[in-house]
Amino acid sequence: MTVVDDMTAADSITSASMTADSMTAAGPTTDGQVPLIRLVAGLDVMAPSERAAEHHLAQVAMAVRAAGALDLTTATHRATVFATPHVSMSILMLTGLTPGRLLEMLADLLAVEDGAQGSVALGDSRVGLPALQVSASAAAAAHRDRTSGRAVQFPGSESLTGTVALRQVLATTIDRIDALGGDSPGADALLVTRDFVRPRWQGGELVLHVQPAIGGTWVPFETPNPTPCCAAHR
Repeated sequence: MTVVDDMTAADSITSASMTADSMTAAGPTTDGQVPLIRLVAGLDVMAPSERAAEHHLAQVAMAVRAAGALDLTTATHRATVFATPHVSMSILMLTGLTPGRLLEMLADLLAVEDGAQGSVALGDSRVGLPALQVSASAAAAAHRDRTSGRAVQFPGSESLTGTVALRQVLATTIDRIDALGGDSPGADALLVTRDFVRPRWQGGELVLHVQPAIGGTWVPFETPNPTPCCAAHR
């Protein structure tokens, strides 16, 4: 496994980009009093669709949670810096792992190694196919700066199942609800989630787009099962 940048240095990253993603030792700790730092990583294994990317993200999220990570947000990103259209990914978390150890762990989980078609980027450290390091880094930057991307898991997302009031949606890390094709709904309006809520970052805010549905309810604009026509473009 070849890592761009020195892994020892990665364990004590002090660059401006990583400082923005890290919490000081005075921040939250685990039960064992290990300081937690906020880290965001970009991942790219040439996932052909958002659904395929979500499959990879679910596996990664399960593993890092088992390693003690908290407050996870995972996201997909349309990769625009590589010739073949595909979907890259990002994950943000509070973790007691060092940046270098987390980088190695993510690379192992995604089987990213020399000659493999994949890359993981964390701060200034990268591992994997050089051509994909650019898109992995771009995904991490978009997530860190909240400029673009589609959130899959996020704090509070587990509560958005069945039918819920929009005020419950705004009790998660979703910042705003935008209505398409109708007047803006009130906080007591009901959202039929279809167990599939995928907000997107716009201008630094996590925004959920909704549209009117039967009986005065609302549904997320993105459907869990796109039509074959739409799916062909994913």
